[in-house]
Amino acid sequence: MAKRFVGTGTSKPWWYLYMEAWKFAMYVSIPVGSVYALTQTNMVNRIVMWTQYVVYPREGPRPPSADDMLRLLADERKRREENDQGGPSV
Repeated sequence: MAKRFVGTGTSKPWWYLYMEAWKFAMYVSIPVGSVYALTQTNMVNRIVMWTQYVVYPREGPRPPSADDMLRLLADERKRREENDQGGPSV
């Protein structure tokens, strides 16, 4: 039985045409399917929740603000000055 080739003057077998059609269909359908899936809001939410890899701990107490820190430093200075003045000198 003679081999069937695609077209004349080629050395490619008949199934080569089907393989090329399949590859072309994949090259076109995968990007189109991805765009369709990623434009659906519920699908985007599902993908984000599925690939969530950063889980932050609960928020702890906030550090003091700049005004609070200045007030604490002033109180500490005042306390030190009072202790230095009232104590015996060596």
